[in-house]
Amino acid sequence: MDEVALQDTTKPVPKFTSFRVKEPSPSLGGGLKDYGRNQESTRADGPASKNHHCKEDHGRYPRHDRRSHHDTYEYSVAKGRSRKLRPRPSSPKTILVPWNDGNNTFVIDRNGDSSNLTYGTLDISSKPSYFRFGAGSVVGLPTSIKIDRYSSSEKVVILSRFPQDASKQRDKASFGKAYYRRSRTLRVRLDEASNIEKDTAADFLPLRLAKRQKRRHRNDEGSSDSLASSDEGIGHYRSVEGKASSSTRPSDEDLSYSSDVSISEQDSRSDALNQDYRQKHTMLSRQVDADSTDPEAWLNFIDHQDRIHASGNDATGSKMTSAERWSNADIKISMYERALEKVISSEARERLLLGMMEEGSKLWDDKKLATKWQSMLRTNPANLGLWTRYLNFKQTNFQSFRYEEVRSVYVESLKVLRSAQVETQVSNADFYSIYEIQIYVVLRMTLFMREAGFLEHATATWQSLIEYICHRPSHFNNHGRTLEGSSESAALLAFEEFWDSEVPRVGEEGAEGWAKFESKRGLPPVPRKCNEKVSIDDRHVFESWVMYERTRSLQSRIPARTSDDLEENDPYRVILFSDIRDALISLPNPNGQHIFVAALLIFCQLPPLRTDSTRDTLNKWWKDPFLRNQAIYQILPSWHSQTFGLGSKAMGTENVPASEEHDAKSIKDPFRFPTMDYQLSSDSLFAAKASWFSPFDAWQNEFSSNQGTLEIGWIRRVFKALVDLGSNVHGLTEYYLAFELRNFPILVERTAKSLLKKQPSQLRLYNFYALVEYRLGNTNSAETVIVTAINMSKKLNEEAQRDTVLLWRTWIWESLSMGHTGHALECLLMFADHNVKLDLSKTESEKQLAVEEVNPALLLRTQSVLRDSRDQMVSLALYSHASMYMECLILLTYLSEHLSISAALTTFKSNLTTLSIHLALNSLINENLYQSMAKLLYHHATNSHFFTPTMIRSFLAESIAIFPQNTIFLSLYAWNEIRFRIDDRVRSLMRNAVFARGSGERQDSVISHFFAIYTELNRGITLGSNSHAVRGTFERAVNSRCGANSAGLWMLYLQFEHSRGEMERAKGIFHRAIRACPWVKGIYMFAFRCLRMATGEHEMRAIYELMGEKELRVHIGLDDVFERIDK
Repeated sequence: MDEVALQDTTKPVPKFTSFRVKEPSPSLGGGLKDYGRNQESTRADGPASKNHHCKEDHGRYPRHDRRSHHDTYEYSVAKGRSRKLRPRPSSPKTILVPWNDGNNTFVIDRNGDSSNLTYGTLDISSKPSYFRFGAGSVVGLPTSIKIDRYSSSEKVVILSRFPQDASKQRDKASFGKAYYRRSRTLRVRLDEASNIEKDTAADFLPLRLAKRQKRRHRNDEGSSDSLASSDEGIGHYRSVEGKASSSTRPSDEDLSYSSDVSISEQDSRSDALNQDYRQKHTMLSRQVDADSTDPEAWLNFIDHQDRIHASGNDATGSKMTSAERWSNADIKISMYERALEKVISSEARERLLLGMMEEGSKLWDDKKLATKWQSMLRTNPANLGLWTRYLNFKQTNFQSFRYEEVRSVYVESLKVLRSAQVETQVSNADFYSIYEIQIYVVLRMTLFMREAGFLEHATATWQSLIEYICHRPSHFNNHGRTLEGSSESAALLAFEEFWDSEVPRVGEEGAEGWAKFESKRGLPPVPRKCNEKVSIDDRHVFESWVMYERTRSLQSRIPARTSDDLEENDPYRVILFSDIRDALISLPNPNGQHIFVAALLIFCQLPPLRTDSTRDTLNKWWKDPFLRNQAIYQILPSWHSQTFGLGSKAMGTENVPASEEHDAKSIKDPFRFPTMDYQLSSDSLFAAKASWFSPFDAWQNEFSSNQGTLEIGWIRRVFKALVDLGSNVHGLTEYYLAFELRNFPILVERTAKSLLKKQPSQLRLYNFYALVEYRLGNTNSAETVIVTAINMSKKLNEEAQRDTVLLWRTWIWESLSMGHTGHALECLLMFADHNVKLDLSKTESEKQLAVEEVNPALLLRTQSVLRDSRDQMVSLALYSHASMYMECLILLTYLSEHLSISAALTTFKSNLTTLSIHLALNSLINENLYQSMAKLLYHHATNSHFFTPTMIRSFLAESIAIFPQNTIFLSLYAWNEIRFRIDDRVRSLMRNAVFARGSGERQDSVISHFFAIYTELNRGITLGSNSHAVRGTFERAVNSRCGANSAGLWMLYLQFEHSRGEMERAKGIFHRAIRACPWVKGIYMFAFRCLRMATGEHEMRAIYELMGEKELRVHIGLDDVFERIDK
């Protein structure tokens, strides 16, 4: 049948002289042809008219589309057939389709458009369309400047500069095509001869069966058989399939495309896959039915729902559609609701509730989601995880974010928590848990205020809390659960009177506290004046505005008084009692001061003091991305000594290897990581610079020259007020002395002596005083203090004598740190007899004691005394003191065994076994002991030439496995591996140990991402790092759950791109950052400081207006300036 049709349609090829196109039939399109001819007659003939039309048509349609449409239309009019015919090469005539039925070119309309009366405007369909020519180019301007179609409007045309690099455009287009090109899934082909019996007598087993190739043969006519190719999978060059047939199969003949399998094979595979999922579903369902109160069974059952939905898309490689995601979320919500009816455990219910709300965010709108959150929090007020996720939900929604609305959410949350405490059925444990959540909400709220620009409001809130909790008059100190009783109401009235009097408050000069206000009425402070005049330069508006705005922000760190002489009427500078009323919280019991002081330290951007009772809570807080935003205010030199060790594109040093000097500096100084997370001890608090990890190094860089978010003097006065009140917070006095030593070294000695006069029997204070003398360089004075305190301890009671081990430990470590190993060993041997003698007339060389001179009996007696003291402390459950005796035993082994680090490690493991019987492996005491051993390892590696890096690596890897977020172990591990340029163990450690998903501490933490970025920045190109690796690390961080809304991560990412001169990338990161963190004023200000040249004046105005729309704090308005410039 096909052959007959082919013969009928075949015609001889005509000669050129005989080929003529038939004239069009008058019945087909004649009227339209005449119209085109009439239109041609009305225009002037000549090239000008034709060129004008072609140019206009070229601007409207692509070239290939215009030609195909024109050819097909002209021939269909001429012939009325569907087959396309090549047009004549002689002067083609353009056919214009009329937009009205008349034949006149110009029409005079005397009546007008009736739509003007009905709608007030012309009919849109009657307006002719106009198109610009040149893809945004403007006549007379360079080709790089084009019209920005996104920023321009009908009335305003915005010009922008676009890059001329054509290679970037081609690369972008190539990546775009690759992104949208559908990938094909490969599968392993089944061996059809797999069931063939193998020849066991053969000398070898073939990996694949040999295929019999077809021989070429010639037929009787002498032509080769082109269709019988020797290679079965490749088409012959004369095959009807052509060259395209070779690309339809994968290059590896053992693979095939999943889409190429037969329907029956697909069905069989799909049935087998579905059968596996059905069996798994049945097994999980039976587990839930067997024990409906098991949360793990419910969570596994719910998670399996995702795998069931994803199984249908695995074969094709396609993603789930929106309808499929909504359906899956609806099913999982119903499963969560069933699980919540059965599960009783509070921790398990928290996981189930968070999972249900996460699925609800995919299905419900914002209004319903907010209603669900509020009802859930009312029924579960003591759940910190739910409150955290709810605050994150309200604070990070860019579309609906407004500062006042989010602040009202915090205030309402505090009211809900306060009403939950009043309920009589709340247990004491839940009552204290609600108090901890109240402190967390206040901390989040004040940090939110400060990052939005309202510094004085945040500071005033903490001033009121410190006064209300710590300086409370004695007749109002009724710790209990009657928060809304008459006593509490009277306390609020009295505190309102104190606040409205505007006397100096805590942290300010001359502050005496609320307790003394009733007996001794004070006077308001001397009015302050702000005489600085603001003069915005109209030529450089934003450049001058940023400088004045920064100055005003620093001046507003302390709230103003109504009597202050302010240049402008700023309603936010004076904080009234109504502004801080809802944040006032009462202590449930005296132990509540620990969590309160820890929150205050976090607000001051200092690490908190952790105890066994507050460790779990503070670990969650200290890893919270909304609380760990110190990187907002940090600069790049604190993260890297060079320009990220990668070279700066802006400086023309792209791909320059890191210098040998920088590598040496990184090896000698592993303490520069700014975002710390480890257990505080006297080693870190009183650490000398560049000798050990200190929590004040990065803090001093940020608050240098008193340019931080808080005044350093304000923080010092707050610490002094808390210490003078005799706060029962363990370690606060030590913290205060360490802070003053770093920031006010001239005053610290006098402060330490004044504290000793108040508490002369506290051996801990003598220990801190000795450490202060050591850091001031007064070694003889420090040793005199230690010896005096040890000899004095014999007159104290037994409980007070227990702190003597602190003095021994400090003395030994300080001697060892100065390189006096013999003197350190001599100090240790004195411990046996407690007979301490100090001869200051001896020189350092005379103090050295050789190991060979040690009496073996004295050494054994010292070891026995240390073990007995250790066991006694363990029996009394004084594990902190026991760990110090263990450190002395480890140091004694190290010094007596000729500085053998392997012997010290053996002693460490044996003592750790003793301690682990009574404590968990990841307890605070064990963490301190591991940190002390890491300090000894670092000392040995930097002062001895005989050590093996493998030993250090194995110990640090073990420590990281137990404490994956401890930055001491992470930093030392990276420092130890920087000398090995082949093995990339740091990246493997971060991937396998730190970022590993699991239970406990092995959760995705923002600190882990900070450290990964830090190590990648300091790696250098010689160790395998480059800008793409750093950028990939940043992307992994900001795309993680914990880092998506971390303002510190986004700020570092912005600074990285800006330092390399990647302005377009920096602009993109800026827009992503404000969408993720719409409340952070610092991110907006970064654009005004560093992105002015890349964005332009119009976009700068838009960013400024966006700040006003989000209700962020702006001290100096620019509306009048803009009006003056526009005029």
